[in-house]
Amino acid sequence: MSRPRIYSSDRQRQKAYRDRLALQNSPPIVTKPLLGQLVLSLFPGADLFGKSFELLGACVVRGPEKLLGQDIRDFKCVPGRFDGVIGGPPCQAFSQAAISGSNAENLIPEFVRVVEESKPRWAVMENVPAAGRAWTAWPSVVLSDWNCGGFTFRRRRFWFYGLPLPVPAAQRPGNAEYSVLATSWNHQKPMSARHAKPLAARRAAELQGFPELGERLIAGLPGNRSVRGDWKGITGYSRNVFAVHVLGNGVPAALGRCVALHVGSCLTSIPQNERN
Repeated sequence: MSRPRIYSSDRQRQKAYRDRLALQNSPPIVTKPLLGQLVLSLFPGADLFGKSFELLGACVVRGPEKLLGQDIRDFKCVPGRFDGVIGGPPCQAFSQAAISGSNAENLIPEFVRVVEESKPRWAVMENVPAAGRAWTAWPSVVLSDWNCGGFTFRRRRFWFYGLPLPVPAAQRPGNAEYSVLATSWNHQKPMSARHAKPLAARRAAELQGFPELGERLIAGLPGNRSVRGDWKGITGYSRNVFAVHVLGNGVPAALGRCVALHVGSCLTSIPQNERN
């Protein structure tokens, strides 16, 4: 049993009472607004977008990944199992920086198919701004990494299903860093000519807001490092290409957190009995 607190004056006692009253009447501080949400992440890659949702408490399940030989068209989903679905279909069909050019397949319909099959409460799809005309059934908005508090001028379009659109952040003063692209590992590509040399995975990870991820991606590939620092198996150059490629395909941390916070804010304002 705690001992009663002794106050030296009535003024101190009154202040303590006001502080307790203010604490009781203040709204609860939600540090993990997505706690308890089971989220399916499609086209994950390194899943930077999913990591932003995990940091706010969501349990994220990764869907099929092309890098592992898996195909989204083979994926089937049981209705009602997931609270939300997130992800970004490949942007090559819409992006000017794409290696594969305009002949790439548009897989946005596959994302929509999984949402329709799984019947979640909400969904968020992301892609390059130019993909806006590829899917107009859901409202969309273009958000900026820099304006959301990030390092780069990367802009992405986000479609929202079952949720209202967020209000874009105000224009932030200052100079943003260059965006990390999936092609930033190749200094010979026109879109990457601003780099004096190919972008290093460590720097790409820092710019994307996940500073520890660059080294983890490089070290996670098959092979080991010799005493001299050379990689056995997959070469150091190839490791850097892979790491920068998957980092460049991801959503920067600040941008992902901005979207995840918006989702959490919307869900906490919906009564519990109306969420399913």
